[in-house]
Amino acid sequence: MRAVFSSFGEELLTRREHTIAQLMLQGYSSLEIARQLRIAWSTVKVHRRNLYEKLEVDSQAQLFGLFMGELLGAGLFSRPKRRQRRYRRQS
Repeated sequence: MRAVFSSFGEELLTRREHTIAQLMLQGYSSLEIARQLRIAWSTVKVHRRNLYEKLEVDSQAQLFGLFMGELLGAGLFSRPKRRQRRYRRQS
């Protein structure tokens, strides 16, 4: 998974945007990211806005969907197989 993430948006995003995207995909809030990186919350907002624009997404959910698409394309994640229902024979 790390290999896919390291190439995910690599040519588009700055190092800081890449770090913030990675933390967002791990479920951290903007405030938690700011605290972890020791930067202002407003700075995280600016980086988020920039990476959304560069990746052409409007939300964290769309960012996650884009990343999941990359995982599916790389064969590192597969959709769960549908369970077949077993029916009992009636006598």
